[in-house]
Amino acid sequence: MKPCKPNQIRNPETNRCVLKTGKIGRELLGKKKSLSPKPCKSGQIRNPKTNRCVSKTGKIGRELLGMSEEEVIIVVPKKDGEDEIIIVNPGKKSPSSKIKKILTEEFDILNNEWLDGEYKLIWGDRKCALGVCKFGKKEIHISKHFFGSPIEIMKDTLRHEIAHALAWKYDKNMSHDTVWKKWAVKLGANPKSCTKAGVPDTSKASYALRHKDTKEVYQYFYKKPAQRRFATVKYTHIRGKKAHTFGKLEIVKL
Repeated sequence: MKPCKPNQIRNPETNRCVLKTGKIGRELLGKKKSLSPKPCKSGQIRNPKTNRCVSKTGKIGRELLGMSEEEVIIVVPKKDGEDEIIIVNPGKKSPSSKIKKILTEEFDILNNEWLDGEYKLIWGDRKCALGVCKFGKKEIHISKHFFGSPIEIMKDTLRHEIAHALAWKYDKNMSHDTVWKKWAVKLGANPKSCTKAGVPDTSKASYALRHKDTKEVYQYFYKKPAQRRFATVKYTHIRGKKAHTFGKLEIVKL
């Protein structure tokens, strides 16, 4: 009879070796399965009824935190690894005013905690991007044209741009590579370069960047682009579609 391995024990009923950590092995050793649950992840809270972790911003999480329908929760990651829970009550205001209040509250906390209060929050006018980080001016712009998007997307956009500010401040990095993703994860942002959001009204656009043959539009302009854009468009291409778009783009007036 072969001896059992160090992590095994012999079952006297079957005379076979079983794992010490398995159900039968634990019974033979007289051990009970640990009932201590795993700690909840950042942004989660434990539901005492089911003993499971739920999102703090979800329906059950909001009920557990005693929040009203109007209140919005902000989970702020701290440098020491702990989370700070901030509950904002924007009151009965217009949707854009509510979003401004919520984003301003979150920005002030994150800016002071992670950026030493160096940056300013600006409501931008861009219609082709939700947000942008301007390192030289130390400004983070959030486009007011996307205020109709879900609040979670707007909050994620804010953290996305703050992650860019941190990547530049500490690593002199401007791209969406692993360095930026590291900061995005620390801030609780989605570590992706783009997101799906509400699309602004393009009926007021005056120019468009499109494919000469298929007429597919890749970008809208709400004022006349700089002259250099017209001069260099034949040398540009759409990222990920170089073979299809290089030398085949044009800027046309709508």
